[in-house]
Formats: sequence, C-alpha cells, structure tokens
Amino acid sequence: MNIKLKYQSSPIEILSLQCPNCLNWFINDGTSDIPVEYEQDIYHAKFTCPLCSTIFTTTEDTTSISVKVYEQQVLQNSYTKKTVWEKI
Repeated sequence: MNIKLKYQSSPIEILSLQCPNCLNWFINDGTSDIPVEYEQDIYHAKFTCPLCSTIFTTTEDTTSISVKVYEQQVLQNSYTKKTVWEKI
C-alpha cells in the first residue's frame, strides 16, 4: 500500500491513499472508519475505496509513506469527493 501525506507540523493535513485493488489514489475524506490525524492512526483505521468499494487496512510492514511539502504533491492524480447541488 502506498500513502502520500502532508504534515502541518502535526496533525496530518492531507492524506492520499492508493487502493490495493484498483490502484487509484484518493483523498481520505470520509473513507476511514476513524479520524486519521496522526501517523499511528493510519495503522488502526479501516479504509474503503470510494471507487471499487474495497475495504483495506495498513501495517507498518506493508505501507510506504511519502511525506510531501506541498499540497499539490499530495493531491496529484488523486480522486476527491465532490458534492453537487441540483434543484429538485
């Protein structure tokens, strides 16, 4: 599993995960069962891919975390949740 994140000193500001099934990157915006604010939270959370619905967890042995300085480096090639308003 691969993860990109941006620290704002602490806690984690932005977290992008790669689904181990479909290999797409997505922003962790409501995709985890617990709030992920610190690195140790990554290893206790269950994530659900919003694209293929795969549920997965991470371990320190199987996870590659890449800390980025700039927000755009984390967001690059990642899906994000989009809310659309429409008239009923």
